[in-house]
Amino acid sequence: MPSADSYSRMALSRAPLAQNTSLFRKTGGTSTITPSYPNRTASAGVTPVVNAPSGGGDGGGTGGSTGGYGIAAPAAAPARKSLAQVIDEDFALRQQYDENSRLEDEFETETGRLRGETERDQAVRREELQTDLADMSLDSSESLAARGLLNSGGLFVNQDKINAEGGRRESTIADMLTNLLTQRGQGLMQVQAQGRNAINDRISNITRDYGAGISGY
Repeated sequence: MPSADSYSRMALSRAPLAQNTSLFRKTGGTSTITPSYPNRTASAGVTPVVNAPSGGGDGGGTGGSTGGYGIAAPAAAPARKSLAQVIDEDFALRQQYDENSRLEDEFETETGRLRGETERDQAVRREELQTDLADMSLDSSESLAARGLLNSGGLFVNQDKINAEGGRRESTIADMLTNLLTQRGQGLMQVQAQGRNAINDRISNITRDYGAGISGY
């Protein structure tokens, strides 16, 4: 039979268990006891780390597994524009196109003004020519009639000469407009060529800078 001292030691050894019975609960109808821990909830606004590494190891402990707190990756740099897009959006190139159009419009407007002046001048000269031809025919007839040669055939000879003079002068009058339009057409081609050269130079500069990776391209 155990002694009184043995009973005392047994009572003392069971005391902690009796004091911590709140940490255990019965399972089912058996007497088996399992530990019962207080419910732990995450603080408001904080997501609990699940299986997060404690740090160290490969990667210097900055990485984390699924559910851990991570460092946001930096935003990806915007994709570089294509050369065609850069050329299409170039402000100086657009200005050059506008300048070319302005110069061509001004040149053609001046051509129209000069053409109007030339056509009015032609009309005046043709009226003068008709008057001169009529006077020449009358003078020829009167001269032949005064000499009694009106029916000699001389009248037709003189009239052929008058008609030839009229044709020569009409050709000169017509050439006034033809020459003007030819000169203005050549001038317009020069203006257009200068504009194209300016466009090509700008595109060449953009292409060179783009290939060199200069900032802004």
